[in-house]
Amino acid sequence: MARRNIVFLAIVFFLLLVLLSASPRVASRIKEPLVNVISPFLKAGETVFGSIFGFGERFKSVERLRLENSRLKVEVERLRYRLNILGEQAKENRRLKKFLDFRKETRHTLVPARVIARDPSMWHQSLVLDKGRNRGIGPEMSVVSSEGVVGQVLETAANSSRVLLMTDRNSRIGGLVQSTREFGVVEGLSGPLCRLTYLPGSSLVRNGDRVISSGLGGVFPKGLEIGMIVSVHEEKYGLYKYALIKPSVNFNKLEEVFVIIE
Repeated sequence: MARRNIVFLAIVFFLLLVLLSASPRVASRIKEPLVNVISPFLKAGETVFGSIFGFGERFKSVERLRLENSRLKVEVERLRYRLNILGEQAKENRRLKKFLDFRKETRHTLVPARVIARDPSMWHQSLVLDKGRNRGIGPEMSVVSSEGVVGQVLETAANSSRVLLMTDRNSRIGGLVQSTREFGVVEGLSGPLCRLTYLPGSSLVRNGDRVISSGLGGVFPKGLEIGMIVSVHEEKYGLYKYALIKPSVNFNKLEEVFVIIE
């Protein structure tokens, strides 16, 4: 096919050359016969050249589509990024609204703080806040969130504090079962659950009961949400019962807290 096209172009070129090199008188005589001869070739040429130029146009069209596709991909990524930002802002607004509502409802003096670090060790469960002595925060102060009890301040620096979480094995909080009004001690287990101990053997606590701070011990005010009972067990000799508690606070997602000053 390519070879026939080359031969065809050579013939047309040769005939045109003959027409252009002839004298005007000769050219006028041979013009009509020559045109009749080469007209089929010219028509074929239109088809060939049309195909060639058509291919060029199609190539340009494909290139334009490729560029438009690239532009649209960039725009989609930009919109996706913007959507992520807006989604995060919406979540933060909802979180801060709960935060502010809790602050309005409490009678205590609170200092808001952000979580800036977490203890990665297996032995202690603690976190670090961005507020410290300069904001009146001291050891053994209660730390809470809008969901409930977080823990208590262990130590402070000028602009930071370390908090022992209620889930740490060294944590002890006075607890009260809301439904039965029975007192116990909430102990951390250094895991996702806590344990409510020293319940009487005759206790009627059951799964789903809410546990709040009892106010005993002088650290946590009474009535703060601690968690929900998920199972009840008897101690070895049956004198007491204990219950496992799922904390109200999701410590893995904790970002803002309050320190109770007074």
